[in-house]
Amino acid sequence: MGADDKSRFLTQPAPGSRFEFLCECEATVSGDFVPPLWMTAADEAYAALDATEVTAWWNRWRSHLERQDQSFRDLARKRLLERGAPETWVEAAGGLAMIDDIVGDWRLRLMLADQKDATRERRKRISPSKPARDNEYDRRISQDVIYAAEHLTKCAGPKALADWLNTGGIPGAASRLTSDHVARALAARSARVGRWLQACKRAGLDREAVIDLVARTDFELTQQIGMFLRVHDRAPALGFRSLKGAALARAIHARFDLCVGARQLEQKNSELLATA
Repeated sequence: MGADDKSRFLTQPAPGSRFEFLCECEATVSGDFVPPLWMTAADEAYAALDATEVTAWWNRWRSHLERQDQSFRDLARKRLLERGAPETWVEAAGGLAMIDDIVGDWRLRLMLADQKDATRERRKRISPSKPARDNEYDRRISQDVIYAAEHLTKCAGPKALADWLNTGGIPGAASRLTSDHVARALAARSARVGRWLQACKRAGLDREAVIDLVARTDFELTQQIGMFLRVHDRAPALGFRSLKGAALARAIHARFDLCVGARQLEQKNSELLATA
């Protein structure tokens, strides 16, 4: 079995499996385009666009972007105070302008880092040695699902976690996860988060702030996968007895809108973390 065949099991789960269900749910929510760290609520260009879908997206994520803006400004203010800037100056016009400049520089660096990663991923996808496959989940999504599942379950080791994720899959299906798949996915995700961490550091964010961003991101991911699992376990009571895997995820989304649930959960988590 070649390397591509091994990787395929991470992006093409066994039909009907719990892993396929979670990947489909995560893909549905991710498709709603969660705003990146460099996007700002102060940019009025989005509001000026007439496209109905763009306006709807803007309205859905406005509060998220405003909280994101405030987090960056609070961090910049803290940095100035720690470096000896008088609090009266920080609160005055000069200090506020400096905060704007610091946050703007962070956003620019993060945007350039995102563009660099996106270019690298596009090159991988168009590589002749790795042709595109139909009905394939993004590798990032499958890695995130496995990471969150590891933290949500009491599975002892990669093999137990693989068996748990394979539950519900067609018996004898070739694309079943093994302990090797799970271990490699967790290692790959750790490396990806490490690269993102380095990009944040290059953007000038303090080490503690970067660690806080990673911790919050991982917490929200785990909470979201947990929400999907709760709906999955309630599926029979909701009238979805005959559906499994991706088909079940699509049916649940059609009835309840997973994206709305994820946004409500994200806001609840943000409020919880703000008071921690």
